Amino acid sequence: MATGPVAQANNVITVSLRVGSTTLRLESSANVQTTDWQHIVVTWDSGGQLKLYINGELDTPTYNSPAVSGVIYGSNHKLYIGQGDRDHSCSSWHGLVGEIRFSGRSRPHHWIKGEWRSAMDALVSFSAEELY
Repeated sequence: MATGPVAQANNVITVSLRVGSTTLRLESSANVQTTDWQHIVVTWDSGGQLKLYINGELDTPTYNSPAVSGVIYGSNHKLYIGQGDRDHSCSSWHGLVGEIRFSGRSRPHHWIKGEWRSAMDALVSFSAEELY
């Protein structure tokens, strides 16, 4: 069970992002971690807050850092996926990561929803051939 370090909610997904000298943090709504496959997307635009989408829907976080402007610095900082610098061997995340993508721009909600539907094979439906 993951407890958020700030809001102290249970079974949360936590996200941290370094922007200049500021670390943005987000803790998802409570009880969103499951043993089921989940499609997770995090977006950030300069001047805004982090956004977390779970299975194509915008999550309402229990904690989200105030908006900040700047640029993401990544070349000299560690990237943790599935475990953060606060985790210990007894509390780290246990699971599998199927795919990771990075983009140079933030994606809108309809794009994220379409990606989730595509991954779930729910974007296109097939039926019997039409006869003329």
